[in-house]
Amino acid sequence: MKEKKVSAPRAGVMLDIGRKYFAPGQIRRLIGELSSRGMDFLQLHFSEDMGFGIEVPGFEWLPGREGELCTQGPVGSLATDGRFLSCEELREISACAAAAGVEIIPSFDSPGHLNFAVARFHDRARDGGVSFSHDGVRYEVLCRDEQYHFFADGKELTDIPEPSRVYGIGSYFSTDGRVSRVCGTNNHSFSRGIDLANPVAVAFAEELLDRCAGFFRTLGCRAVDIGGDELLGFVPAAVDTSVKPRWGQLDTWAERAREITGKETAVAYDMFVLYMNRLYRRMRALGYDSVRAWNDEFMRESDTGWKYADAGHVQFEKGFAVQFWSAKPAFVTPCDVADRGHRITGADSVFCYYVLTEKARSTPPQAYVKSNPESIEKEWDVWSFGAPEAPGRTLDTPSRRGMLDGWMTCVWCDRPDLRTDAEVIDELLPLLDAFAKKVRQQGIA
Repeated sequence: MKEKKVSAPRAGVMLDIGRKYFAPGQIRRLIGELSSRGMDFLQLHFSEDMGFGIEVPGFEWLPGREGELCTQGPVGSLATDGRFLSCEELREISACAAAAGVEIIPSFDSPGHLNFAVARFHDRARDGGVSFSHDGVRYEVLCRDEQYHFFADGKELTDIPEPSRVYGIGSYFSTDGRVSRVCGTNNHSFSRGIDLANPVAVAFAEELLDRCAGFFRTLGCRAVDIGGDELLGFVPAAVDTSVKPRWGQLDTWAERAREITGKETAVAYDMFVLYMNRLYRRMRALGYDSVRAWNDEFMRESDTGWKYADAGHVQFEKGFAVQFWSAKPAFVTPCDVADRGHRITGADSVFCYYVLTEKARSTPPQAYVKSNPESIEKEWDVWSFGAPEAPGRTLDTPSRRGMLDGWMTCVWCDRPDLRTDAEVIDELLPLLDAFAKKVRQQGIA
């Protein structure tokens, strides 16, 4: 029997409005450029390690940016940037996109990449306290003399892990009696993400996503990205990782996972899967058809102690879609992801990344050197990820190719001060010309 022909993948852009402010007019301009190239989605990535780019009703203290938290080092004039997109501006952007045939996809990143939110939470807890309601419970967090106190419905919680008295909702390594903060490059003041063993931290992240995703659903959005990437930072852990892998240095996560699942075989990674599954189910309950996560921590077996389809471990919800950006050997392969029934959106960092860093924006660039029109046209294969010659990196059958929903060019603003928002879009357009052309050319089997 002749196998079914594979339809053309979709094409779009992910725009980092968490680290860098993009004026509504520039976003509408980008929507027009996407539409004119036959590209049909714009993913607005609004939460990041150095900023939160949209209004959040009930959390008015949150939006803005802090350059001191930038992974590339402080960014000078953008050290404080209070600009963000209001709900009304997002409504106008959504209406513009709908008229142009471009889908808006909200993009929230957790439990990692939350330095900014953790820092703002700390400031609020110290200066009067953080209070919010989630799933019928009223939470309050106070920080006095650099010690945190957590309350639920007026009662102080005594089962919070002891390091949370110092780190608040922030994540930390804890192993063999040693503790150290989980932080990214240069982000030594606050944790890279939230502590999944702290139920108040989890409740805060869930409520924050609920409010943001709920708002975007009112705009008609049907797909949402919930992140899940780069949890454990880029600096030393509590002990030498040659002795014990980072995922093995999260004793409080492992203990919490065993408590929740009742499985003595549970490991810290199971706590991550439990968290992601909770977010998945919440997004589905809101009415989202597609719930996406990044690939680097998805089904990660290499250094976690977790195994796929092992009854001793928590398994990911079957409906997750995967945004595939990196094909490093430690990560699950795109073929494995497809074979296990998860749909894929390609975002290969080799060809599909525009990144504002000193190295990437130098002339000639010293990073992301193949993210240019010539390399995209001559070298990129839309069915391959990373090193195509490596096993499992090429979607090589019609059934596997049928799991590819589309591709996106990702605009990351690690150093937002290097370009204006208009300059970013100016530089992006030649890449999109080559990108859209290649997707059309190779998108049909």
